[in-house]
Amino acid sequence: MELVFPDQDGLEVLKSLFDKCSKKPKIIIISVLGNDVYVQKANELGADFYLVKPFSLATLTKRIRQVSAMSSSQSFHHERQRQLITERIIHYFSAIGMPPHYKGYRYLVEAISLVIFEQEYLDKVTKRLYPMVAERFDTTPLHVERAIRHAIEMTWERGSFEQLNQLFPYSIDAQKGKPTNSSFIAAMAERIRLDIDLN
Repeated sequence: MELVFPDQDGLEVLKSLFDKCSKKPKIIIISVLGNDVYVQKANELGADFYLVKPFSLATLTKRIRQVSAMSSSQSFHHERQRQLITERIIHYFSAIGMPPHYKGYRYLVEAISLVIFEQEYLDKVTKRLYPMVAERFDTTPLHVERAIRHAIEMTWERGSFEQLNQLFPYSIDAQKGKPTNSSFIAAMAERIRLDIDLN
């Protein structure tokens, strides 16, 4: 369900829907509005998942399947965790000086989020992680890999050296002076796991 309608907003429709339905349907909210106030209100009114635009058809399909298989509390809890993780990643990217206009920036946010929830992605970065990110952004795994590498290289050249050393003291490639894609993703995922309680 879209959150914004011409005559009545989606939250009003959601409330009305649950007031009139004897059996609770599964509801996925889709919107360009990712504000915590809207997310919390949708949660309180019984939505199962909140998906912020833009997203691919493949992502929507995946979320529909997830919601179908999960209880309402589980699905919304998972989405709230993803939002907290995204906020934390963006906080660290800002601290180290990674510009958000790099395509690799968006790919890294998605890749780190995936690894936080499923660490096994790190064992198959090329075969599993890059293809998953590529599917989300309707591009190729090779493009994802190159864009991530470019974003890391530019950040190491122009970013905050002090912050980079604090966040990545053991993830540096001895020859190149910067972490590999995998090392960067692994280090960020571990840092955010320590920051956020995912239970």
